[in-house]
Amino acid sequence: MFFPSFFEKYLEAIVKQLSQKKMISGLRGKGGGYRLAKDPGQYPVKEILECMEGSLTPVACLEKGRVVVCDYCHGAVLVRQDVQ
Repeated sequence: MFFPSFFEKYLEAIVKQLSQKKMISGLRGKGGGYRLAKDPGQYPVKEILECMEGSLTPVACLEKGRVVVCDYCHGAVLVRQDVQ
């Protein structure tokens, strides 16, 4: 099947990211290919999105494990500290 070269490059970038995060494993050679590292039901949607897009938090100071004061959301930092 023929795929345009831009599509192949796009798929290569996706596979590279998923492989680096150990979400898929690859096998080269005859009979090779890619397969999920875990059962499909063990992948939360959030994990897949974060692997592809990075953090899903709207502002950096709300990321898990980070407590920083920023000019954008002083109040949000205080709420986060109370929650932890």
